[in-house]
Amino acid sequence: MGNDLLLKQEQKQILSPALIQSLKLLLLPSMEFAAYLEEQLTENPVLELEEDAVEPPRAGAEQAEPYRLLSTAAGWTEHESWDGGGYYGGDDTDDAPLPQFGVTHQHNSLQQMLLLQLAMSGCDEQTAQAARAIIAALDDDGYLRLSTAELAAYSGRPETLFKQALTLVQGLEPAGVAARDLAECMLLQLDKNAADYPLYAAIINGHLTELATDKRKQVARQIGVSEDKVAAAFAYLRGLDPHPAAYGGDDTQVQYIIPDIVVRKAEGGYQVFLNDKYHPRLRISSYYRDLSGDALNSNEVKEYIQQRINAAAMLLRNIERRHQTIYKLACIVVDKQRGFLDHGLEQLQPLTLREVAELAELHESTVSRAICGKYIETPRGVYPWKFFFPRAYTSDEGDSVSAVWVKSLISELIAGEDKRRPLSDRQIEEKLAERGVSVARRTVAKYRGSMNIPKQSYRRRG
Repeated sequence: MGNDLLLKQEQKQILSPALIQSLKLLLLPSMEFAAYLEEQLTENPVLELEEDAVEPPRAGAEQAEPYRLLSTAAGWTEHESWDGGGYYGGDDTDDAPLPQFGVTHQHNSLQQMLLLQLAMSGCDEQTAQAARAIIAALDDDGYLRLSTAELAAYSGRPETLFKQALTLVQGLEPAGVAARDLAECMLLQLDKNAADYPLYAAIINGHLTELATDKRKQVARQIGVSEDKVAAAFAYLRGLDPHPAAYGGDDTQVQYIIPDIVVRKAEGGYQVFLNDKYHPRLRISSYYRDLSGDALNSNEVKEYIQQRINAAAMLLRNIERRHQTIYKLACIVVDKQRGFLDHGLEQLQPLTLREVAELAELHESTVSRAICGKYIETPRGVYPWKFFFPRAYTSDEGDSVSAVWVKSLISELIAGEDKRRPLSDRQIEEKLAERGVSVARRTVAKYRGSMNIPKQSYRRRG
C-alpha cells in the first residue's frame, strides 16, 4: 500500500474572533455581562471607565419617543438606556413599581406560582402591586420576614394597603405561605370550619413547645380536654408543613435578578429601556491612542498598543451590537404581548422564536441566545424573557391560548379545590375540558410539577 497525495476541496464555516465575541456577549445575562466588562477592563490597558457616569447621547437620541406599536423591526438602530429612576421606589407615581427582592431559583418557582394565582384574583392594581412586593420579599421557606410597616415605609405606600395585600397572598397556594412565624404558618394551613379547629388553634397559639416535646398530659390538663383528643391533635399538627415553599426545592444561594429590559407605560403605548445602569461604561484611552502614534516609541511597542486598541474597538462595537439586538427584540416582544401588558395573563399570546426572528431579520439561534437567562421588568412585574414565548393551545372555539394561561387555570382550580378532597390530575383535565381547553392528563401533571404544586395525596388537609 503506497502513500498518495490527494487534493481535496471542502467548505468550512470558520467564525471570526469578532463574531465569537459578539455571540458570547449576546448570551450573557446582565450581571455576567457586567462582570465580563470588568474583566476586559482589567486585561486590556487601553480601556478605561468613562469619567462621567451619564452616557453621552447617541446620534438621534434627542428624537427618542416612547415606544409605540410597530409592525416591523426594520430600521430600528438606536436604543434608549434606563437610568434606574423608579426601579427602587424612586418614582412616586401610582404606577411606580414596588421593590424587587433577591430570590433563589427554587424561590423563583414559588414566585411564579403565586403570581399566576394573583393574576387570577381580580384585585385592583394597587393591591396587586403591594401583593407582588410581598411575594418578592418571601424567603426560601415562604415566610415574610418584613413587617407590613417596613414594606410601607420602603415603598411610601399606606400600611393598610400592605395589610390587605398580605391577607390576599396568605390565601394563595401553598397553604401557609407569607406567614410571619411558625405559628401563623400552621394556622394558615388549618380549615377554620373544621370541628377541631378551636383545639388546633389553642395548641398552636399556646403550646408549641409542648407539641414539640410531646407533653400530651400537660396540654390536656391545661386546655381541659381528653388526652386522646390531644394525641390526635398532635398527630394532625405534626403533619402540617413548616416550610410551605420547600416542595421539590434544593438549597441554593440567593441570586438577585437584574432585568436587562425595563418597560414603562407611556401615553399611547409602552416605552422600552435597556437597563445598562449596572454595566461599566468603557472607552479607549486617549493616552494610549497618542502613544500608538508617538515616533519615540519602538515598532514593537506601537504594534502592541495598536493590537490592544483594535481589540478594545472590537469589544465596544460588539457591546453596541448586543445592546441594539436586545433592544430590538424587546420592542418586538412588547408589541406582540401588548394584550398581556394591558389586560393581564389571559391576553398573553403564544409566540415562537421563529416569529420574532423573522420580524427582527435575525437567525432564530440569535434570538435564542439573546433571551437566554434574561429578565424583563414590566408594569405587571419582573418576568424571565422566555415567559413571553408560551406554547400555543387551541380552545374548542378555535382561539389560540398560551401554555402559561393553561397553567394559570390549573393553579386556579387547585387554589379553589376542597382541601379535604383535592382534585386529581384526571379531574383537572376534565374541568379544563369543561372550559373548552383540551389538555392531556400527563400534560396537567407536568405543568403542576413545574409550578411546584404537590400531587393530590400531598395536598389533602384534614
